[in-house]
Order: sequence, then structure tokens, then C-alpha cells
Amino acid sequence: MRNESVDVAGTVAMIVWCIWHNINNWVWNGIKDTAKDVAMRAVHMIGEWRAVGLGIGQAG
Repeated sequence: MRNESVDVAGTVAMIVWCIWHNINNWVWNGIKDTAKDVAMRAVHMIGEWRAVGLGIGQAG
């Protein structure tokens, strides 16, 4: 159960960060991504985060 809680917390944090990054980029640079782009970025980053957590792709 603990691992699921950590995974959910990490997923939520990554989604919130992607939304925050998009807002910040819009405010400071005038660049606003679509909701689809933000969601795809979050999915990609969550996949990378999980892969690192599982040790996938490590040499040795």
C-alpha cells in the first residue's frame, strides 16, 4: 500500500509541476502550450520517473 501512495503522490506532483511550468512559461515568455501538450509532457515525464525508480536503463 505504501508504494502505491508514493506512486500516486509522485504522479500528482509531476502533473502539478507540468501545469505550473506551462503557466510560468506563458507569463514570462508568452508561450502557452495546449492542455494536450501539457498532459503528454506529464505522461512522458512520469514514465521517465518510473523508469529511473525501477532502475531501467542503468549500465552495469
